[in-house]
Amino acid sequence: MSGLEPLVALGLACNIFQLVEYGCNTIKLAKSIYQSSSPVVDKALQENALALSTISGEIKAAQRPANPSRLDKQLLATIDECYSAARDLQEEVSFLLGNAKQHQLAATLKVVAKTT
Repeated sequence: MSGLEPLVALGLACNIFQLVEYGCNTIKLAKSIYQSSSPVVDKALQENALALSTISGEIKAAQRPANPSRLDKQLLATIDECYSAARDLQEEVSFLLGNAKQHQLAATLKVVAKTT
């Protein structure tokens, strides 16, 4: 075991903990938006989606073992799934934000038309 391997493992563990923390926060935000039936997407949700995507990308880019064991293969598959889910979440939040801005513009134009 070289001197850097424990540091690499610690870095990977920290990234995983960050991923779990942002995931929990994102779930709480999504739940509150769902329960309030508000179509407005919170800015924090967009930031969390971006952070989840970034962190999961860093974990995915980490060095992989040459001969992975069965548990390593399961962990690698989970990492790939997390990365895919984070990218999907980021795309969905971007889509919702784009639609929210379009609806705000349409509502503004209606008010302007009525007042003139």
